[in-house]
Amino acid sequence: MEREQEMVLEKTAEEHATLHLRTQQVEIEPIPQVKEERHMNSKLESNVTTQDVKTHLDKLRHLKKVRTSKSTGKAISFFNDVKFANRPTIMDSYLKSHPFTGPIQENQVKVNEKMSSDKILTDTTHDNDQLFNTSFYGFYILFWMGLGFCSLKRIIDFYLDESSYRDSLFKTDVFLTMSTNLWNVFMLDLFLLVQMFVPFVVHYYIKSIYLKTNRIVWNSNYRNFFIFFELSFFFGSLLLIMRHSPGWSFNWISRIFLFLHSMVILMKMHSYTFYNSYLWNMLKDISLSKQYLRDSKIDLTFQETQLLEKDIIFANSEINSQSFNNNKDLFPQNITLKDFLRFCLFPVIIYQTEYPRNEKIRWGFVFEKFCATIGTIFLMMMVGEFLMWPGVKYGMSLRDTDLPLLDPIRILKWFNAAAHIIPGFSIMYILVFYLIWDALLNAIAELTRFGDRYFYGDWWNCVTWGEFSRIWNVPVHKFLLRYVYHSSITDWNFSKAQATWFTFILSAIFHELSMYVIFGRVRYYLFLFQLSQLPATVISENVWPFKNNPVLLNSLFWFGVCTGPTVICTLYLAL
Repeated sequence: MEREQEMVLEKTAEEHATLHLRTQQVEIEPIPQVKEERHMNSKLESNVTTQDVKTHLDKLRHLKKVRTSKSTGKAISFFNDVKFANRPTIMDSYLKSHPFTGPIQENQVKVNEKMSSDKILTDTTHDNDQLFNTSFYGFYILFWMGLGFCSLKRIIDFYLDESSYRDSLFKTDVFLTMSTNLWNVFMLDLFLLVQMFVPFVVHYYIKSIYLKTNRIVWNSNYRNFFIFFELSFFFGSLLLIMRHSPGWSFNWISRIFLFLHSMVILMKMHSYTFYNSYLWNMLKDISLSKQYLRDSKIDLTFQETQLLEKDIIFANSEINSQSFNNNKDLFPQNITLKDFLRFCLFPVIIYQTEYPRNEKIRWGFVFEKFCATIGTIFLMMMVGEFLMWPGVKYGMSLRDTDLPLLDPIRILKWFNAAAHIIPGFSIMYILVFYLIWDALLNAIAELTRFGDRYFYGDWWNCVTWGEFSRIWNVPVHKFLLRYVYHSSITDWNFSKAQATWFTFILSAIFHELSMYVIFGRVRYYLFLFQLSQLPATVISENVWPFKNNPVLLNSLFWFGVCTGPTVICTLYLAL
C-alpha cells in the first residue's frame, strides 16, 4: 500500500511538472493550435454544462482583478506578503555583534590623543556629536541589577514586617493566585491542544481520496465545516474558561493564559486550514480550466480561452512556489503527521511547507533563556505583589464607594490609584514583553531549530502607534496581514482603507475580550483606546508640531505606554 501511494505521488509530481512546462508554453501558443487540440478531442463525451463553465469563468474574472497588480500588471502571489529568513532577535543580534569589552570611548580618546594636537585643533571634518561611538551595555546590566536590588529590598521588608515575618513569599496573594487549580488549567489546555488535529485529519482524508482516485473532493462544504468548527472552538473555549462551578473555576491569571493560548491555537488551525484549502482550490482550478480548454463542446471566445490559460499558469506557479527539493515536495505531500507536529511546535502562526532552520541546538543558549524565563517570572511576582497589588486593591475599593461617579473626591481617588499602579505597571509591561517575545519564543525556537527569530522590532523607538502595532508582535501582525487584511480585500472586495479599519476593529474586539476574561465585565475602554490609534497616527504624521518631530512623538509614545495600561486597568477596576 505504501509503495502504491509513493507511485501515485511520483506520478502526481510528474504531472505537475509536465503541466508547468505546458502552461508556460500555452501563453505563447497561437489560438488555432488550441482549437485544433479541442477538435481532436471532439469525440470525447462531456457532462459539463454551460452554467458550470459560466460560473467558473465569472470566478476567474473576479480573481483576475485581485490577483493582478494595478501598477505593474503582474500577477500577485498569495504567498508574497509574508517572508521568513534566518534572522536573530534584536537583543541577541546586538549582544553577539557588539560583545562587551569595557569602555569604548576611552580607547577612541587615547587613539586620537596620539595624533598631533595641531591636527586635532584644526580638524573640522567631524561633528563633535559624531566623533565617538559608545555602547550602553552597562545600562542593560544596571537595569536588571536595579530590579534585582529592588526585589531583594522588598523581600527583606516583607520578612521584617511584624505582621508577616512568620509567613512565606509562597503564601502571598500573587503566588497563591498563580498556583491555584493548576491541574484544571493543564487538563483544559490539553483539551484545546487536541482539537488542533481536526484540520489535519480532514485534510489528510481529502489527500487520501486524491491519491487513490485522483479526484479532488474539496468543496464549499468542507470550507463551511471549518468555519463552523473554528467558531465553535472560539466560543466553546471562552465558555469553558469563564465557567464558574464547584471544582471548575479559574482565577484571572489562569483565565488570561488559557484565553491567549486558545487564540494562538485558533490562529494556527486557521492558517493550516487556509493554506491547504487554497492549494486544493488551485489544483481544482487547474483541472477545470484544463478540461474546459480541451472540451470541444464548449464554445469559448478568444478572451475566455486566454483567461483559462492564464489561470492554469497562475495556479500552477502557486503550487510550484511551495515546492522544494527539485519538486519532490509538491502539494499535497506536505499533509503528513510529521509536518503538522513540526508546525505545532514551531514558534510561528503562519503555516507553510518550509521554514529557515538552524543546523544544531545551542544548549548554552537554551540554558540562558531558561534562566531568563525563571528569573523574569520571579521578578514579575515581586513587582505584582509589592508594586501593583496594593494599588489594585485600592482601585477595587472605589467600585463600592457611595460617592457619585463624577464627584471630585472620587475622581481624585481614582487618580491616586492610578499613580500607585503606574510604576509597577510600566515595569511589568517591559517584563512581559521580554518574557514572551525574547526569552520564551527564543527558547522554543532554539529547541526546534527554528531559524527566523524576528519576533519583534525596535518598538521602543516608535514614533506612531501604527508602527507599534506592526512591530510589537510580529507573528500576530503577519497573521492579520495575510488572513484579515489581504483576505478581506480578496474575498469581500474591501478597499485598502476599509481593510485597514476592519483589521483594527477585529484586533480591538479581541483585546476587549481579553479584558472581559480578566475582569469579567465588558466596558469597551480598551476597544476605544485601540481604535484611537488610527486617528492618532494620522494626526502625528500630518499635524504640527508632531509632524517631522520624532523626539516629541517618541516621548508621547512612551507616555502612552507608561500611563495607558494603568488608566485602562483602573477604569475596569473602579467603574
